[in-house]
Amino acid sequence: MNLRISRVQPRMRIARTPWENGRPKAETPPLNWRRGFFRLWILASIAWVLGWSIYVVIAAFRGGWGSSGDFFAVAVILVGPPLALLAFGLAAAWAFKGFAPD
Repeated sequence: MNLRISRVQPRMRIARTPWENGRPKAETPPLNWRRGFFRLWILASIAWVLGWSIYVVIAAFRGGWGSSGDFFAVAVILVGPPLALLAFGLAAAWAFKGFAPD
């Protein structure tokens, strides 16, 4: 019994075209940049808030709370940069829309 490997298992290769039901797709859908960047902003904001929350909790356990003004500073540190990044992203999207042909 002389079976060639190609008959048992086809050669492994990287697909160059997307396939659907055994046939290549006619065309791929365009990327949704707005949704993708919004999801990246969500992930970056969550990472920012979690990172600073851990830092604040550790500082609180060490006795780093001096006055009630520290609570305002913590709120600004946790919420300010993610909102600033969102505002920058919206402004950049608005600016790039200005280059679109009419």
